[in-house]
Amino acid sequence: MSRNKNFPPAKLKDLDIQSASNFMSLLKDIDKNPITLVLGAGISSSVGLPDWRKLLEKACSSFFTHWEFANEFGRLPKNRPPTDLSIAFAEEIFWHDSAVELAKKLTENDVILVAQQIKNCIRDRDWMYLLRHALYDDINYTSTTSNLIESLTEICVENQNKVKAIINYNYDDIFEQSLKAKGLPYKSMWYGKKIAKDRNHLIVYHPHGISSIGGGEISNIIITESDYQQETKEPYSWANLVQLQLFSSSTCIFVGTSMTDPNIRRLLRISSSIFPNRHYTFLSTKEVEDDESKMFDSLFDYDLIKLGVKTIRYKIQEGSEYPPHSKLPELIGRLNLCLQDKNYIFETD
Repeated sequence: MSRNKNFPPAKLKDLDIQSASNFMSLLKDIDKNPITLVLGAGISSSVGLPDWRKLLEKACSSFFTHWEFANEFGRLPKNRPPTDLSIAFAEEIFWHDSAVELAKKLTENDVILVAQQIKNCIRDRDWMYLLRHALYDDINYTSTTSNLIESLTEICVENQNKVKAIINYNYDDIFEQSLKAKGLPYKSMWYGKKIAKDRNHLIVYHPHGISSIGGGEISNIIITESDYQQETKEPYSWANLVQLQLFSSSTCIFVGTSMTDPNIRRLLRISSSIFPNRHYTFLSTKEVEDDESKMFDSLFDYDLIKLGVKTIRYKIQEGSEYPPHSKLPELIGRLNLCLQDKNYIFETD
């Protein structure tokens, strides 16, 4: 692949020099290695599902409503958390305004700890019921795709010989529904589900668990502090081994992730120390950056380099008629076109 005298090349003019350089490095690496797409909350958010903090805010709103209800009838004082609380009204229509405000304040804190605190008070059989309602109640079931999902699906469909697997950290299976709509054979996999490996199917791993949008498929969900601690205590658990194996044997492309998840960072640190593969992540930055934000972004990106991950930053469309993250599916689309034609990146319109 030759390099034009002018850099960045024509198709990357909207990226800064470092991000354009990392994009070019990505093209070289995936020319030599298989690809694993690693999908985070931004993928599901693109179709209207709540991100992690919003998911917990909704769960907390229902929880505080039930606590206030118990307090009103004298069954439980406000200064004593409930135990084995039964969740009957998970829908937003039943939430008290005061409970919603309490939920907003509580979820300003560490979300992993918040999830633990709420789960401690709820009956085990009601926990998944509450999370499922918080996840899906606001979604439009007739429109569960987005430009971002479509662009990632196209990479899978048009590069079946290159895409080794999918790691999907989301609890939903909306991305799989897009694969199904495109006619690409796939199999979803999570802890406890035994699937014989099939070269004719793309495997979509759910290391944090799954609660399928259509019902039926469900597993334990990793969301609380104790869940994460359990993953740390069991280095040879199914989820840890799957992630380490793919981090070590392919070029991973992280999309829709914040790159702050402690367990993912731990596993990247382990794999980079043993198998120094280069991975890549797409992260956003302000449309107009001041010196402070540039410093913070560069500090974060340098830390990721220590984990074996290079950053490709795209600008958020602030105050635009377009969605804030509309540049991301455009970049994924360009990546797909580059996989089909190595010279595409240098073409001028």
